[in-house]
Amino acid sequence: MSTTNFFLRTAVNNLRRGGQRMLVAILCIAFGVMTLIAMTLLSQSIERMLVLEPPQMIGGDLTLDREAEDIITLENEDTLRKLQADGKLEQYTLIAYTNSLSIRLPQSGDLEFPSVGMGVDPQVYPLAGKLTLLEPLNAVLADLLLQPGDVIITRDLASAYDLEIGDPLVLSDLRTAAPLSGTLRGIASDTPNHQGSKVYYSRETAEQLAGGRRSANTVLVNAADPEALSTDLEQAGYRVFTAQFLANGDKATQETFEFGLNGAGMFGLLISAVAIANTMQVLLQRRRKEVAIWKTIGYTAAQLQVLFVMEAAMVGVIGSLLGAVLGVGLSYGLVDIFSRTTTLLIQWVFSWPHFLTAILIGITTTIIFALWAIISTSQVHPQALLRKESMNIKTISKGQSLLLGLGVFIPFMITAGVVMGSVWKGFAIILVAFFGLAGFGIALNLFVGLVVKLLPFSRWPVGRLARNHLRRRELSLIFAMTAIFLGVIILTSGIITTSGAKAVVDILSANESLNNLAVYVPADQAAAAQDVLQANHITEYYSGSQTSVLSITAQADPDVVITPLLIGRPEQSEYTTYGEAWGSQPDGVYVLGMLDLPLGSTLHVTFKDGTMHDFAIAGTYDVNQSVDQPGLMWGVLLPEEALRSVTSVESVRYFARVDENNLAQTAQTLESALPQATVINLIDFSARDTAYMQNLFVFVAALAGLLLLAGGLLIANSVNLAMLNRRYEIGVLKAVGYARWHIQQTLMVEYSLIAAIATFAALALVGGGMAIASALSTRSGMLSETLKLLQLSFPTMLGVVVFTIGFVLLTILAVTWQPTQVSPVVVLNDHE
Repeated sequence: MSTTNFFLRTAVNNLRRGGQRMLVAILCIAFGVMTLIAMTLLSQSIERMLVLEPPQMIGGDLTLDREAEDIITLENEDTLRKLQADGKLEQYTLIAYTNSLSIRLPQSGDLEFPSVGMGVDPQVYPLAGKLTLLEPLNAVLADLLLQPGDVIITRDLASAYDLEIGDPLVLSDLRTAAPLSGTLRGIASDTPNHQGSKVYYSRETAEQLAGGRRSANTVLVNAADPEALSTDLEQAGYRVFTAQFLANGDKATQETFEFGLNGAGMFGLLISAVAIANTMQVLLQRRRKEVAIWKTIGYTAAQLQVLFVMEAAMVGVIGSLLGAVLGVGLSYGLVDIFSRTTTLLIQWVFSWPHFLTAILIGITTTIIFALWAIISTSQVHPQALLRKESMNIKTISKGQSLLLGLGVFIPFMITAGVVMGSVWKGFAIILVAFFGLAGFGIALNLFVGLVVKLLPFSRWPVGRLARNHLRRRELSLIFAMTAIFLGVIILTSGIITTSGAKAVVDILSANESLNNLAVYVPADQAAAAQDVLQANHITEYYSGSQTSVLSITAQADPDVVITPLLIGRPEQSEYTTYGEAWGSQPDGVYVLGMLDLPLGSTLHVTFKDGTMHDFAIAGTYDVNQSVDQPGLMWGVLLPEEALRSVTSVESVRYFARVDENNLAQTAQTLESALPQATVINLIDFSARDTAYMQNLFVFVAALAGLLLLAGGLLIANSVNLAMLNRRYEIGVLKAVGYARWHIQQTLMVEYSLIAAIATFAALALVGGGMAIASALSTRSGMLSETLKLLQLSFPTMLGVVVFTIGFVLLTILAVTWQPTQVSPVVVLNDHE
């Protein structure tokens, strides 16, 4: 038999005899590879959605809107035609873009709010990229959007709301509140920029949604020289965004995701590396006699190093294969969860190169982090066996230590560079991991030392044993504490955010001072709406009106962008105003404070019919409710009477509080009685934010679960090796009367303290951060009201503490159940 075959058989036998310790080591490697491949595949799936050819980002080379006006007028379009005639502009198409669209099924009060509604020219759109139709297959956009009301939606909307081809729909733009009956004609599987939550319809449909007015407000342009054309367009009053500019922004977002997700994968790999280094160090130290015997019968240190490398490689192969398979499944789940938290039409993508690379990285990491233990153990001198001396390992020289350290660091840095896509990024993530973990580890380690000194365990033997062991804590425990610490931070933050979103709905349901029903109607339907409200015994309500204008320009700073919308209210209602008293100035208006416009300065307002009017800035405003309104626009606020004195209004909004038990029925009754109105159940509207936050929480909880699993694996690894290192100690304790439960109790006290310290430190950080953020928000408004809801409650703290410590205790019981059954006689006779 050749030496290689003999070593292979020996390595296999050693792995088989490794038992639970080898199983835990394999699981640690599997965790690292699983995390690595899951995060890299998730990162790759996101990259496919965000990194596109620049024109595909917007459907053309340039996207335009007007600097001052709200719409593209016929005169504005004449400029585009002239540039096209001059050959500077190759092609353009107008789009009516809105983010205040609602859709619902007829006879249903269940409104849905897509992110984007787009009125397009189906003969031309898109100028770049592709709108891919899932149903009907191979259909052409122009054949589907034939009549006003025909719509196409993206697949995420169809799936979320269970819509099918041919379903009747009711559409409404909340700015004008004019409902329009429509029909679902197609479902898009992908869009030019891979963004979902979109509804496409013709520009004729868009004009009907806008109350019969011209509604195009965006232009897509193709040009041979986009940069040169941009100058001409800007001189003509257009605001120009190049496809390259927007693509750079998405590229930066993708790189942030890539760095974070791939960095998380590297963190998981580092966790497994620490575990395997610790495992091999302990296991090989206990094989010093075996090494001496091998050397006595003629094997060299180099040959033994080959044997141990084979063993490490086998552990790496088994763990990496298992982790790669689990990682593929985990990545599919993470992509699915992530897709529910974003409008990206993200699709899971499997990559053989990533799969095989992750396996190779797992094997390589196992070997390089086992090298130190392998080389140091192979230094045992055979004469120690013949003379029956202690099997002490000869100390490695400083030069050898340096070379060995470089032999570990350089390959791992190359590995990090492969994962991160750049050597510099790989080096950066190693530095971040090293200094970050070192900082967390040192702080938590000092905290553990302080707690150990203060623990009143003097009269409790089990407690004294746990305290003594904690004083000799290992490096892997610091990594375990850090993983638990980070996991608890992420988990707790997710719980607080989700509970805060739910609290908004609870407040709206329980607080009788807050409205739970809204009715939006075109201005010509206001009288009918009031009659219907009265007929349904809704007598207490407040109303407001609004009208969009062509442009609003500040005399003090013409470059400030002001939403071209006038909002009229009989009183401040849901707004808090600062400055002059409400209604004290005939032409006084209020603007957003963030615009930083001087009080008393003039606003020039141009109405859509071309007439103009000047207003004086009397103050600023904020929204004073924690509950947002559907279709809320941040325009210019003024008294209702002042608004109606200078122009006609487009739409009127009524807000009321009705009995929560009858809310759904009341909304449906109003909807039937007011076919030209949009009726909104505000509790259901707020509940959609809660549903989004719940989906986000699931994703956050999955990431937190990975960190807690990492901490649990490191603790399992540490306990498993402690069973081996303390084998003789356990035998002595059992011989003098300690029971198996006492041994387990010692370990449970020891490691539950570790988990408790990491957990309470994380909770203190999260709670303190929330309290500081809330305290700093001194002004009233949505932000401060929301921050008041984001507090760390006692039930949340208790739940997180019980879950974390319970998880650690179960891990300890599982790992120690078998080793603590060994008879003390066997252990004592086996002691060297």
